[in-house]
Amino acid sequence: MKTLWTLLLLIPIMTLGQSDNEKAINKIVDELVESWNSHDFSSMKKNSTPDMNWINIVGVWWTNREIAVAAHTASFNAMFNGVKFEKKSLTMRQITKDVVVANLVIHVGEFYPPDGVNRGNNKREATDDILTLVFVNSDNKWLLTAAQNTVIDPMANR
Repeated sequence: MKTLWTLLLLIPIMTLGQSDNEKAINKIVDELVESWNSHDFSSMKKNSTPDMNWINIVGVWWTNREIAVAAHTASFNAMFNGVKFEKKSLTMRQITKDVVVANLVIHVGEFYPPDGVNRGNNKREATDDILTLVFVNSDNKWLLTAAQNTVIDPMANR
């Protein structure tokens, strides 16, 4: 019985199979999703390399952190204003001790490009997107260094 109580007390502090690296990256991803919902991209700035690259869902290539943060701020305050973003899944693969590639599936609510205004013919239905995220470990801190976002076409996955 004493062993059972000891195990029950240890369960909350057990990692459930997640390494410290996975926990750190998962936290960064959660902060990224939260930034899409709050439109506050300060976490993107602190959790990315200065030379981070981001390719958005329509192929626009943002070639550094400052451009990516500014572009996210502009688009999320316009066409994504009030749109809910939800993390569905995250997988990670450690390539080297200092490089992790992650695939994030998110659900994106309906939106109205380019400025969030419904004009009767510009509604984009809710979709799932998949992002490929590349993280590097710099001075014992994981940072996002590259991202690419693709809308998942449900017809292509049949």
